[in-house]
Amino acid sequence: MQVEDFDGAISNLTGLLNADSSYSVFHALRGAAYFRKNDDRRALADINQAIRIDSSVPFYFQFRSMINTRLGQYAHVAEDYTHLLQSDPNNAEFYAGRGSAYNALRNYPLAIADFTQALRLNPHDTPAYRGRADAYSNSRQYDRAIEDYTRVLALNPNITEAYCNRGYTYYQKGDYPRAKADFLEARALEPGLPTAEEGLAFLARKGF
Repeated sequence: MQVEDFDGAISNLTGLLNADSSYSVFHALRGAAYFRKNDDRRALADINQAIRIDSSVPFYFQFRSMINTRLGQYAHVAEDYTHLLQSDPNNAEFYAGRGSAYNALRNYPLAIADFTQALRLNPHDTPAYRGRADAYSNSRQYDRAIEDYTRVLALNPNITEAYCNRGYTYYQKGDYPRAKADFLEARALEPGLPTAEEGLAFLARKGF
């Protein structure tokens, strides 16, 4: 579907729904078109109606979690992932998704628990390591955060955000030489990166 087709798709799906509103997939497809147009409220209304018609489709809940994430409704995101996990309790993606919602809600213990479960199921889940590292850092468990950021970089040494976040964690610990090394590495990978430049400016004020 191309960008210029979204209005046409919405019009066509609305016509189909006016003829018969009992098809959940038409509501979901129209919701997807609204979502691509950044009309999140209408997208949410349509996916809610799709779920009312047929609550057995896991993707509907995943899609609703995407909409609510963009709306900042993280408690609802967590609720939908909890629902999904009831029927698929070994899905690492669902644990990581709920962990991200808990991070946004600043419920770091629950975030850590979910990311840990995601990593048990998928030990190479880089986003789960990043999410757990952020939760550890925000709960001042700096050594554990550094371990996870280091694992992220072992899996993918080109993630500038991981270098910056590990650098800020070292900064919080007062380990300024290692913090500087990480910010410099991030800047080397992405020259002019604001986060790296800000970190180096903080360190300069400390005499490093």
